[in-house]
Amino acid sequence: MMRLVTEDVVLSGTTVPKGSRLLLLFAAANRDEEVFKDAERFDITRESANRHLGFGHGTHGCLGVQLARMQVRAAMDLLVKRLPNLRLVPNEAPTYMPNILARGPQRLMVEWTSA
Repeated sequence: MMRLVTEDVVLSGTTVPKGSRLLLLFAAANRDEEVFKDAERFDITRESANRHLGFGHGTHGCLGVQLARMQVRAAMDLLVKRLPNLRLVPNEAPTYMPNILARGPQRLMVEWTSA
């Protein structure tokens, strides 16, 4: 998450001198309105959904990305089969872990019906 600036560079009008350290917040990049239309809305069907940086990119990509995707797919398939009517509790705002590097839900309230 930390990067060392190798040459003077201007980012959004701010000069970042060579030798500076930058803390990259990938979660913020995943909310870039230039890449993701209506970026604050969760939508896995959007055309640019595969452009997220959740597993890094290029030489900094996660080696376990395929395993992680298979595990999530298996878990979601099982969850949908066992609780087909699972849904978020209406008007219940999720709470998030107070972590600057990995912002994930601390609690996500759900409900379901048996039919």
